[in-house]
Formats: sequence, C-alpha cells, structure tokens
Amino acid sequence: MQCWKQQANLGPDFGGVQELSLARLPDGGDTVFVTLKTTKQLLGVSTKELKALMDEINPSMRGVRQLDDDAMQTALARGLVDSDDGRNNSRILVTVNLMARLAQRARGAGAPIEAIRHLALSKPPPSALVLPSGNEQVNYLFPASLPMTVLTKHQMKERYGFQQDNTPKYLKRHIELFQNWATDAYNFTRDGLYAQPVQSETMDKNVDCMRAFAGFVHTYCRLHSNEITLEAYWNPMHVAAFVAYLQARGGYKGHVLKHVSLAKKINHFLVATSTRPGSQEHGDKMAKWLSTLETQLNAAMRHAPKADLPQADKVFQWVLALQQSAVRVKSRGGCETFPLGL
Repeated sequence: MQCWKQQANLGPDFGGVQELSLARLPDGGDTVFVTLKTTKQLLGVSTKELKALMDEINPSMRGVRQLDDDAMQTALARGLVDSDDGRNNSRILVTVNLMARLAQRARGAGAPIEAIRHLALSKPPPSALVLPSGNEQVNYLFPASLPMTVLTKHQMKERYGFQQDNTPKYLKRHIELFQNWATDAYNFTRDGLYAQPVQSETMDKNVDCMRAFAGFVHTYCRLHSNEITLEAYWNPMHVAAFVAYLQARGGYKGHVLKHVSLAKKINHFLVATSTRPGSQEHGDKMAKWLSTLETQLNAAMRHAPKADLPQADKVFQWVLALQQSAVRVKSRGGCETFPLGL
C-alpha cells in the first residue's frame, strides 16, 4: 500500500488549499483512494447523509474498499488514518472519481469536480523538513512539484489580495519592517544580491505583491488574518500553491517570476531578522528551493504577448501591397522602393 499527503486547491468553499491523505492499494493499480473520513469532511456531511448519497448514486458500492486487519496496520503506520478514528469509518476507502461524483450530488454546480478528479494524477511528495521553534517542531513540506489547481470562472477573475485599508495589523507591521530593512542606505544584514537599497517605486510594487500573496494565503490556506505575517513566505507549500494559482489564472512568466523573486528577497530578510531557532538552516534550504522553482518556471512558462504588434488586417494589407509591388518590379525588370513600416 502506498500512502501519502497531497496538496490541492479545492476553492474557498471546500477549504481552499488542503492536504489530503491518499492511497494506492496493491491490487488497485494506479487508482487513487481517499478515506471515508476525508470524504465526509470535504462534503460537510454526516455518515448517515453520506450513506444516503452512496445508496442513491452507487448502490453497487463500486469503487469502495474496506481494509483488512493487515492493511489497517499499514494505513496506521503510514499516516493514512489516525489511531483515534472510528473503527468502521477508518477502514473504508473510496476512489477519487467516486468522491467527485458524491461532491457533485451533494454540492451541485459549486463542487470542484475537476480539481477532485485531478487528484487521481497525484504522486507521493518528499519528506517534510522539521524546523524547531522553541519547544515545538514546525513541519515545512517542500513539494516536488506545483499543486494541481483548477479554477472556476469566478476564481479566474476574483480579487484575492488585501488592500491598503484592510491589511491585517501584524502583517502591516511586518511589511513596514521589511520596507525599512530594504530601503535603508546602510544595512549590513542586507548583503549579497540585496546589498543595494530598493527604490521607493519598486518598493510600492513589492508591497502590492506582498498583499496579494497574503490575501491568497488568508483565503486559500485558511490562515486567520491575525496570524498572517511575512513568515508565510517561509512555508514552501504556500508559495507553491500561490504560483500554481497564478498560472491557473493565466499569469505570464514575468508576473509569476516577479513574485518568486520577491519571495527570495523576503527569505533573505527573514533569515537576517528572525530569532527563531533553526532559521538559518531553513532559510538556506528555502533559498535553494526558490532558485530551483525560479529556474524551472523560467524554462517552462511563456512570455506575455507584445502589446505593440500590428493588427492582423494591417499585416494582410501590407503583405498584399508588397506582393503587388513585386509583380510590378518583375514585369518591368527593374526595382522599386517599398516602405517596411506598418
């Protein structure tokens, strides 16, 4: 049995960016299963309501598996289910495609059907990095790829960033600290690529980007506004989810890379200013991961189309005139001057 956690953006109504427990069974090929508990949580229904939905759309129980004792022990050991789950519920798995059908019946047009179905393509992510913080350990999962993100028409056009008048107070304070750190003429913790102070016009654009990222994290990663600071950039899962979201909205290379470049600078700022144990080690790994992300985005994404290209009808008229000119030249056996500008 293969068990893993997969991050997927299911939209604000389904909990935003979620980490789901998935599995492949030895006799199930590439079919991806989710637990009954996960299905209930996503749909927001009780066990009784879920059973009624199942009886309605899937009376043959196709796509449903019940784990035997040996498989249950494996599921417990690999984190697919929790030891305190109800015995019956924790043994039952359903396929991703069946969960999509249940979601459509339970929630109608608002259900993220395609996003759920895309979970069938997921693969196990790498292990998490443990970053100590006081007496607690904070897990930062470094994804091997961007999360699958399928957006609705509304999400393609929604306003997701914080505005100046509704920026949370702690985030606003952290942005001010970053502004001071980045714009001071002399600040020797701002070394290497960031030794030069940032100009005010550039900083204004940076602030807009930070508010956009923080608004996304608030909406899709379910962070309370009072908990959001620039340390959200230290969670690579948040950054990966945001990049995938920008791509799903049709963002071009320059726009997406601008956000990644800012994340690299904020990582440098956090390392320079944080007093949390392990911050230097995590910052080094974050810098390496962001550089890899930046390189691969640069190779994979397309540039924005040039805005100064001529209209197609003007190009056609120009080519037609050029053709006519060539015919005249050939008939006279001479040459003719022709303007190249459109």
